Amino acid sequence: KGSTLAQKYIDGVGHLDEKTVHQLLPADAVTEYEQGMACFYGIRAVQDYDMAYKHFSASAELGCGRGYYGVAVCYLHGKGTELNLQKAALNFEKALELGCLDASDKLILLYSGEYGGEANEELEQKWRKRRLEILTIAAGMGYEEYLLEAYETAADDGLDNEALSLYESYFEKYKQ
Repeated sequence: KGSTLAQKYIDGVGHLDEKTVHQLLPADAVTEYEQGMACFYGIRAVQDYDMAYKHFSASAELGCGRGYYGVAVCYLHGKGTELNLQKAALNFEKALELGCLDASDKLILLYSGEYGGEANEELEQKWRKRRLEILTIAAGMGYEEYLLEAYETAADDGLDNEALSLYESYFEKYKQ
């Protein structure tokens, strides 16, 4: 799929805000995601995790990264479906592929053992690096809101990366 949001990151438009992303999706995908959120959190409706899972799943099937993220959260916490960390990870990966950057945070925590599963340092580092790559691409394209996050991520992880040089050059430019 050349039209996935992951491809849009590569093409330089992965910075799109959620409203714009929703405009690129079928209306049903957005509606299903929003209904899933309403059910999950009890917004304008009774809190119902089973219905939330169904709506998130329908949204995901229509190509919504946030829908996959919702499905993953359901698996992660056993809300509306069984607790299944492997399925949570697969759905977070799909969400990230479709442009949901928040999924990378969950993958990092999942593979660090934060959610009770077995820690996997190799996979944790893989997702830390992937998150940094995406942040660096966005920062390098001039989206300053990602610059500090990329720098902090690189510094916290002890990574010598393009984000560090971007950050330094950004501040050199504005000192003049």
